[in-house]
Formats: sequence, C-alpha cells, structure tokens
Amino acid sequence: MSAHDIENELRERAARLARNAASNKRVVTESFVSFVIGKQCFGVPLSAVVYAGRLRHLTAIPSAPHYLLGITLISGHLISVLDIAAMLSLRRPGVGDVTSCLIIESGPRKIGLAAEQALGIEEIPADQISELSLGTGALAIRRAALVERMHVLLLDPHTVLADPRLQGGNRHG
Repeated sequence: MSAHDIENELRERAARLARNAASNKRVVTESFVSFVIGKQCFGVPLSAVVYAGRLRHLTAIPSAPHYLLGITLISGHLISVLDIAAMLSLRRPGVGDVTSCLIIESGPRKIGLAAEQALGIEEIPADQISELSLGTGALAIRRAALVERMHVLLLDPHTVLADPRLQGGNRHG
C-alpha cells in the first residue's frame, strides 16, 4: 500500500466516522398516548395520563351537553367522560362505539376522554410537531404531528380541564 493509498483510506474512514456520528445524534422526542374518537386522532402527553383502559360502564347524565357522555366509576372514583372531538366541533361522520377511556389530570382536576380506539404510546420527534393557530375555539389544540401518515392533534390537558364548559361544580371529574 502506498502513502497515497493510506491517505485515501484514512480520509474515507474519517468520512465514515463523521457520517456515523451525525446519524447517532440524540433525537429529542415527546411521549403521547394516542387515541381515536369521531374518526379524529388525538394525542395527550403521557405525563398527564393517569389511567388508560377499557370503559366498562358509562352512566348518562340527564340534561348534560352532547359532548359530556356520562360518568364512570374507576378505582372507586366517579369520573366524567368527555367526547373531546364533539366538544371541539371536530367530529367527523361515522361514529364508532366508545370502548376505552383515558383519564387525564392537571393539578387537582381529572376527566375521562372517551376513545373508540386507544392506539398506544407514541414517541414523536420534536421536529415533527407543528404549532397551530386554530383560533380561540380550539385552544386545547395548539400543536399537531404526522405519525405514520396519520395526523394527530395534540391536546393540552391543562387547557382542556380549564375550559369553562367543564366548570360545573364537580372539582374532581
């Protein structure tokens, strides 16, 4: 091997190492629990979810708004169950059966989010999350992401729970 060949080999190695180092950069992600309701996909920060599972019983509340589906008993606590797509006027035709519930909390407040299908936990790279400006009616949705060709609207639990329409005197659900 000549000096020229050695020099070329060292340059190629250095280039390979640089490419490998660039591809091994740590990707910053956010964890969301994703679910579908009203043919719309939503994501809630994993840190705000205190329960996710099957919705076994749902009792309707007389004279409740259309987006408040009822109450359920989970771990000895009565929890209001909300159709977030209906509340935000994002419901699309073709409603399925509500089979699951995600309980989210912000401070002392909790509420159940109805789901036709719970999809699971998504690790979404921060560079795939976009800021939205949807106007004052949809403040609970400030960001969105594209996950495996599916648009996911990312909910802000604090804003959902602070919505004046949910301030009916029941401080825990």
